Amino acid sequence: MLSEKEKMLKGEWFQDNEPWMVKQRALAGNTSTIYNQTMVEEKEKRDKLLKELLGSFGKNSFIANGVQFDYGCNIYIGDDVYINFNVVFLDGNEIHIGNRCLIGPGVLFATPSHPLVAQERSKHFNEYGAYFPEKVEKIVLEENVWIGGNATIMPGVTIGRGAVIGGGSVVTRDIPANSLAVGNPCKVIRQITDKDRVGIL
Repeated sequence: MLSEKEKMLKGEWFQDNEPWMVKQRALAGNTSTIYNQTMVEEKEKRDKLLKELLGSFGKNSFIANGVQFDYGCNIYIGDDVYINFNVVFLDGNEIHIGNRCLIGPGVLFATPSHPLVAQERSKHFNEYGAYFPEKVEKIVLEENVWIGGNATIMPGVTIGRGAVIGGGSVVTRDIPANSLAVGNPCKVIRQITDKDRVGIL
């Protein structure tokens, strides 16, 4: 019989108040608070907090203040990633951010969903007390993705390498590599080509 944690990571419906979950969410919340009170110059302290909480945190990566982690341990960040202010990670399932990704301010990574039927969605009780039924699906950003400010990345989405997501978009389905995609729901507008070069390199 699967534990609630195992159900969670397998993308099945689970009860979110198993003791490990409650403890891990508290750790993630406390770490978020401590991290957001540090100074940018305290790089060693900030990196230590992130490496102790996250699944992985790559070389030369940076997370600005205002970040909020749900579990923390399910977040995997590659090298040379820049994450701007006030980004929220609801990481009941894994969130993978590839090398050299840029994440704009106010972006939400949301792995959870709840039942559509109100009676199923409402508060339930088990041996540990109250819980809300939940299902979580993995989010993957491949390398060199840019997510514009205030975008929302929904459960189960993969964004292909080199893609750009316009600010304020709600990404509900996979986005192919090297695509420019915008809107709510987010849709591919066109492919990114050499014509988009601005002559920097």
